[in-house]
Amino acid sequence: MIPNSLFLENRVTNWTLTHRKIRLFLRVGVAYGTPPQQVIEILTEAAGRHGLICKEPAPFVVFDDFGDSALIFHLYFWLDLRGSTNAMIVTSDLRLMIEKRFAETGIEVPFPKRTVHLNADSPIKVEWANAPAPNTSNDFPTHR
Repeated sequence: MIPNSLFLENRVTNWTLTHRKIRLFLRVGVAYGTPPQQVIEILTEAAGRHGLICKEPAPFVVFDDFGDSALIFHLYFWLDLRGSTNAMIVTSDLRLMIEKRFAETGIEVPFPKRTVHLNADSPIKVEWANAPAPNTSNDFPTHR
């Protein structure tokens, strides 16, 4: 616990503003069956090619998790926010670069997939239902 009087009566240095470098990361998921080393190389190469990403400390990639529908990777990199550097634009640039390389190499960014199991011990009853007649009046339905 730090008493408020300490902040009011003494000089305080905000160490978070001593420099403008920040570390960011991009989360990327790829389809199961994709060689992880290939993904790591593509992500690292994209960060290395972007002119605004700091070379030191160097960008790096980690294989983070086996997700529900994808292998999950994180690309960590540093930006120097001096001048007009915009972190959102840099991360968008990286995503565009990565998506292009994935398309060129046939790497799929998956969407969630679900497997449905039906218990077919007995026949499944199927019925056709008539669709309701369309409202042909020009009046809007009223709700109460």
